[in-house]
Amino acid sequence: MEATAAEATMSAGIVRSVVDGCLQQGVPRDVLLHAIGTLDLRGPEARVPLARAHDVLRRLQPFQYELVKTPASFVRCTDCGLPGFMLLTAPTMECLLDSFCRYYRLVVNLGHWQPARHSEGIHLRYELAWDTDLASAWVEAAVSTAVSLLRDALVEVPIRRVRFRHPAPPNAAAQSRFFGCPVVFGADDDCIEISYRVMDAEARMRNEPMYRYFEKQVAAQLASADRFTSFIDQARAVILATIPSGDSSEAVIARKLGLGERTLRRKLEEHGSCFRQLLEQARITSARRMLREPGKSVSEIATALGFSEVSAFSRAFRRASGTSPRAYRVSLADPKRSID
Repeated sequence: MEATAAEATMSAGIVRSVVDGCLQQGVPRDVLLHAIGTLDLRGPEARVPLARAHDVLRRLQPFQYELVKTPASFVRCTDCGLPGFMLLTAPTMECLLDSFCRYYRLVVNLGHWQPARHSEGIHLRYELAWDTDLASAWVEAAVSTAVSLLRDALVEVPIRRVRFRHPAPPNAAAQSRFFGCPVVFGADDDCIEISYRVMDAEARMRNEPMYRYFEKQVAAQLASADRFTSFIDQARAVILATIPSGDSSEAVIARKLGLGERTLRRKLEEHGSCFRQLLEQARITSARRMLREPGKSVSEIATALGFSEVSAFSRAFRRASGTSPRAYRVSLADPKRSID
C-alpha cells in the first residue's frame, strides 16, 4: 500500500450504500456482516479507513460481476454529507463541477478529479493515488459513483463516453448498461466525457444561499483535513495527478500548490525530500499500475512516463522495486502473488 493511502478515509455513507446495494443484489447477509466486521457506519459524517474498505472490497470480489452497479446505483448525494448537499444546491453548473472536483476528497481522499475542456465537451479525468492490486475495482467504483452523484444532483447528465485504463472485465456489459454510453477499456486514462449540453442543466435543489452556506462549512472541513496532511503527501499527490498529462515539471507543480519554485524547493528540503525524488516515486507508482495493463509495452510505458530511454526507466524501476519492469509484469501472472 502506498504511503499516500495509509491514512486515507472515505465517507461511511458510501459504504452503507454499497452494503444496501449488495443486499438488494443477493449477496448473502452473513458474507456482508463478515466483510464489514466491526466498522461503525453510523452518523452522517462518519469516516471509514480506506484500508478497512479495501478489505471489504476484497471479500466481495467473488460477487464482482454485477457489483459495478452497486456503488453507482445506490449512492446518493445525501450519503456524502455536506459535500453532497453542495452538489444538490449548486446555483450553476460551473459551481457544481468546481465543487465536485475540489471537495471530492472529503468523500473519498484516495484520488483526484481534474476537469478539462475539449472541443466536444468536458472531460472529468480521475487519477487514483494508490498502487494496489484492486486498482481497477477502485477506479470503477470512483467513476460509477461520480456518475451516480451527478445524476442525483442534476436533472440530466449527457454523458458521451467513459474511458478506463484497465482491460475489459467480465462485467463489461453491465458497465455499458449503467453508463448508457460507449465504454472504452485499455484507454490512456480514466475519464468521464460529458457533452457541453450539461452546462444548461440545473441542480435539482438549486438554491444559492444554501449552497454558499454549505460551501463555507465544507471549506472549513477541507482546511481542517489539510492540517493533518503533510506537505510531502500533498506534493506527491499533485505530481501523481499530473503524470497522465505529461507535464509534471517543477514549475507546474509549484503553481498547482500555489507556490513559487524556490519556495517549493525550500519546503521540500525542510521535509527532507526534493522534487526529483517525489517525481521518481510518482513515476514508479504509475509504472506499476501501467504494467498491470497488457496493452502497453515497457518501451511505451517508459515514454509515457517521461523517461528518455527504456534503460533509464528500467534502472529507476529496479532501484525502487528491486526487480525489472519485465520481471514485475511476469510476476503478475502468478495468481499466488498479491501486490499491494
